[in-house]
Amino acid sequence: MFTKVLSSEKPILSFHICGNDLYTLSGRSVSHFELATGKAIHTKELFTKDGLSRKLLCDGQFIYSKDFCTFSILDAHSLSVIFRCELGDNLSSDICDLCQDRTHVYASLRGGGLAIINKARHEVLKIMVTDHSLWCIEADKRHIYGGGVNGRFFVLDKNTLLQRL
Repeated sequence: MFTKVLSSEKPILSFHICGNDLYTLSGRSVSHFELATGKAIHTKELFTKDGLSRKLLCDGQFIYSKDFCTFSILDAHSLSVIFRCELGDNLSSDICDLCQDRTHVYASLRGGGLAIINKARHEVLKIMVTDHSLWCIEADKRHIYGGGVNGRFFVLDKNTLLQRL
């Protein structure tokens, strides 16, 4: 039934498969594994406190991570933090979800905000898109899709949003 099993002492909160690499968030650490063999390449403690609301994405060069209100960019090979910022202030503006495209990372914020982070310049633009939280988001070439806590599904035009940058 199972072909491979990786084990961790803490819950695996998020993972992302990028080519032949597997990146995981477990407990306070981010880990890099070779997907084909399950061999651990590198593990690094990223967080100072325990938490369960974390996520990561990878594009092969960088890892993008959320933890409560904090957004981080890590080098995918060394797992070193190269950029960190606070996108929210408290429980009313924490990060709900992350998605990405080739040039930007998008973070939905509790209360209806959306943060757009330029991958190359690390510039952050925050805008309000609704008066309800977008709990989950995804992006394609032209749109950002969001599921709202109010039961609505949103389709946002990326060109219109990116013109604000």
